[in-house]
Amino acid sequence: MKKFLTILISTVICAGHTIAYDFSCVCESGITLYYDIISDTMPYTVEVTYEYSYLDRAPFNHEETYEYSKYPAPPSGKLVIPSSVEYEGITYSVVSIGEAAFYNCDSLSSVSIPNSVANIGYIAFAKCKDLTFISIPNSVTKIGNQAFSNCSELTEITIPNSVISIGDKAFSGCSKLKTIEIPNSVTYIGSNVLYNCTGLTKPVYNANCFAYFPCGYATEYTIPDGIQQIAGGAFYNCNELKHINIPNSITEIGEYAFLNCSSLESFSIPESVRSIGNSAFYGTGWYGKQPDGILYIDWWCLEYKGDIPETLAIADGTKYIADNAFSEYEELKSVTIPNSVKAIGYRAFYNCENLKSVKIGCSVEIIDDYAFANCKSLKSIVTPNSVTTIGTNAFENCYNLKSVKIGNSVTNIGIYAFDDCENLKSIKIGNSVTSIEEGTFFGCSNLKSIKIPNSVISIEVGAFQYCYNMKSVKLGKSLKTIGVGTFYLCDKLQSKFQILLQKSDMERFMVV
Repeated sequence: MKKFLTILISTVICAGHTIAYDFSCVCESGITLYYDIISDTMPYTVEVTYEYSYLDRAPFNHEETYEYSKYPAPPSGKLVIPSSVEYEGITYSVVSIGEAAFYNCDSLSSVSIPNSVANIGYIAFAKCKDLTFISIPNSVTKIGNQAFSNCSELTEITIPNSVISIGDKAFSGCSKLKTIEIPNSVTYIGSNVLYNCTGLTKPVYNANCFAYFPCGYATEYTIPDGIQQIAGGAFYNCNELKHINIPNSITEIGEYAFLNCSSLESFSIPESVRSIGNSAFYGTGWYGKQPDGILYIDWWCLEYKGDIPETLAIADGTKYIADNAFSEYEELKSVTIPNSVKAIGYRAFYNCENLKSVKIGCSVEIIDDYAFANCKSLKSIVTPNSVTTIGTNAFENCYNLKSVKIGNSVTNIGIYAFDDCENLKSIKIGNSVTSIEEGTFFGCSNLKSIKIPNSVISIEVGAFQYCYNMKSVKLGKSLKTIGVGTFYLCDKLQSKFQILLQKSDMERFMVV
């Protein structure tokens, strides 16, 4: 909501604006602050925001070419943010420091935040390079991503017991930060919260989360028992660390947690771990098998070097094989997916060129987009009856795939799911499929016959295009529409059949 009225209230000047904020007020220290109205009904609340000059200091704008002289100077010196402001006869409580509110205000030396504020937003004080003091009140519950990143003169900070969540890179680049205490109220710590805080000389953690391990602190370390989360990037680039002891209390290892710990020689992941994040062990050279019970395997959670296994048995208890989990593991020849797995993620086995055999457990429901694309050695695939969805391009360019059996629970086959499977000769489509999507079997040049089950209502554009050797097609009784070019260049079809087009008059006509 934007206001268009300029008004004078007692000694505080509040001016309306049409674009960047709802109104502005001069605070007690003589600094003009800008506000967006969050609630214009009881209780009346506002968020501190930016004026144009702050907005154009944000990273998503053209900072280098912008003419700062057009606008008033940004806040400098000591700033005391008021707990309430008055505008148009209404008193608003200040409850949030909004996104980029003081981004790159590089002359601010200290900030006091009132007890009314509950949220400090994304890059709220980022790049305030002269900021040496910040007072965070006991009302704040959330510190957003990069909220204080690159405040290079900040030497200490106290996080109150009210804070529950600290976002990604919240204090990254605070190179002179020497002390920080994270209270036990914090139950979530994002990735790289203290990245490049080179002034910190000891590990930072609370009863729930391990946040930061300074490089060079030790070659062997034991994470205290009771901690449940290793935050993303906690041990990032600790290339002198050789041994790490992870207690049985840990359930989550965040993304990049041990990224580039190149000297890490040995450790074990306890069975309590249920989640391993993106690139958690990338660059460690660790060779091993994920423990029984891991529920989430993410992109590059394990990096295999040296003797990469040809046969991989995913641990029983795993619930989800996530995006890119084993993408481009060229040495991989066979995979067994246990019955516990519910979904195979995007590009999970993408470009595993030597993968010949895949056994899919009977609980898998989703085979996501490109899951087995470019698995050029894969010869056959059977989807269990638990599978309901085969994603877009899921088996694209599986050149040696000769037979496919689609279970009876599959209702959706994504577009180009079997695109250019040029050696595919046999395909059995389950009787729950309702639509064969665009280009599903495009370029399957050795497919000779197809039986469309009675469940199929539509066949979309080009579904069997360039199936040169197709000789016979049996259409199901429920089929209502066939897209243009569905059987284009299927030159060996021996008989004519009726196609019902999706036209206003539902016209029927004969094609070869």
